[in-house]
Amino acid sequence: MSLEQSEGRRKPDLFPVAPSSRSPHVTYLDRIDPLHEIEFKDVVGTRWDEISVLEHALAVSPSGALVHRTKATPSPVSLSAARLYNPLTIRSVAALNQFHQLSTFQLITLSGGDHKNMEYVLGQLYSAGLIQRSTNTKWTHADKDDRLNFGVGDVWQLNSTSPRLAEWFDGLSDLEYLLMSGGQNMLKGSNGSSGSSSIRHNLTLAEIIIRAIEMCPGVIGGWGEPLTVVGSFTDTLPDIRKNIADGAIVGKDGSVILIETSGAANLDRDAVGKRLSEKALAWAAVAARTEIPLKVVFVNISTKARMQRFGHHIQQGLDRINEEIVKPQAQRKGRESIFIADALDWFPFTLGISRGFTELEAYSTVTRRYHSLIPADTKINPEADVVANTLAALHIPPWIAH
Repeated sequence: MSLEQSEGRRKPDLFPVAPSSRSPHVTYLDRIDPLHEIEFKDVVGTRWDEISVLEHALAVSPSGALVHRTKATPSPVSLSAARLYNPLTIRSVAALNQFHQLSTFQLITLSGGDHKNMEYVLGQLYSAGLIQRSTNTKWTHADKDDRLNFGVGDVWQLNSTSPRLAEWFDGLSDLEYLLMSGGQNMLKGSNGSSGSSSIRHNLTLAEIIIRAIEMCPGVIGGWGEPLTVVGSFTDTLPDIRKNIADGAIVGKDGSVILIETSGAANLDRDAVGKRLSEKALAWAAVAARTEIPLKVVFVNISTKARMQRFGHHIQQGLDRINEEIVKPQAQRKGRESIFIADALDWFPFTLGISRGFTELEAYSTVTRRYHSLIPADTKINPEADVVANTLAALHIPPWIAH
């Protein structure tokens, strides 16, 4: 059955799946479901709290008068290295660096910790002015089901403007910094790190990757946006667009599945369609050149957008691959590396996971059929650099190896 024949939505057999045997104490059944339980309107205008103090000073105004001025500065709280550099703290900062914004319970899952330890760690980081917190009562489950102590909790992000964060990074060993950053400058920031409107997008992207680690037998780990810059996959960059994916899922065999999420509801707008087409063309050109087993999935995370239009824009980009790639064989490789998926197919209802998601099933506009991008029987390739680097990364949950 093609995407077009099914009116833009595939209707596979769907059923909730129990957590896998390697899942941690807090699983997707405990966390909030950003796709179904957070709306874009809920996050616009979100305020971020941080610990700060007022710094007082006397200054001379342009008229020569002596004036008293104050400004907010990050907290001067000084905490011991034992508190700010313990393994759970380092893993928490590493996860926030990768995914920009995470809920308390996503952090618990990624770290493999528990509520009490995470509460302590976040309290220390917050008191030191290293992270910011947002609390939104619209996201709590307390009033609507039995997940009284679960769901979302607060949402956290690194306090990138605080000089204390740079000082904290300086306190890491060279190896810790490398394993946390993947060789990137963690103070530079990236496209998805700022703005309240990014919260639903970032939490949903993180949830997709966390669920893949939990529920897909062939998956060994995942990465956030900082490690998905186009230069990581080929030395010969396409000229049209310097792509950065939203995240990546790594297969046990060393394959890399880049995730590009789109929450745009109005796919008929020229700007939206053009952006999707250009991203698809650029990633197809990269996939045609790279020696890494690379696939790219464009995931529609809007609950209102039509998948037919979504796929149409992707196909428009792939139809132009001759502008970037000359050889027909390479053109085909590039086109066949691009897929689309509807998040509602992967996650059809709140806390529901489909069989298709467990193998990252996605649709190809080239072959006009669905493909399992990381089959359940995928074998581990310990010789693959991407596998070794993923397992060593500090944001990868320690329970993944169990």
